[in-house]
Amino acid sequence: MTRRAGHYVARTGNMICEAIALGATLEEALEMVGHLAPSVHSFWRWLDEHADFREKYERARTLQADMHADKMLEMSRDVITRPTLANAYRVAVDILKWQAEIRNRERYGKKDTDAKAKKPLDPTKLRQEIKRLESELGVAESKVQPLRRAK
Repeated sequence: MTRRAGHYVARTGNMICEAIALGATLEEALEMVGHLAPSVHSFWRWLDEHADFREKYERARTLQADMHADKMLEMSRDVITRPTLANAYRVAVDILKWQAEIRNRERYGKKDTDAKAKKPLDPTKLRQEIKRLESELGVAESKVQPLRRAK
């Protein structure tokens, strides 16, 4: 289907974003909008030129992550009744999981629980631990060169 290189129309932009939020790819969303849809080139131009549309598009992609999560739940239920397809489901779930991660890192991204649990190092305690290790290993203090800060 040939698309027009149209000017930005908020209603058309909303229709595209709604389709994307419901799980459609960009190409599918443009197909759903039909003859009102811009060309892909015009779509990218709309994103560059219209902040309101860009915000709606980003929000749609974030919401799409929830659709991917729901799809994974549906697939997990379906695989129970169709265990012979478990490997295919595993691949599909990995793809959906990755898509959800990149669409909404805050909710679906990998959590670094160790980094959050650790407190910043106290320089005084760190120096004490270094001295303790030096004496334990028999390394003389004078042989250890202090770190120099880059200027």
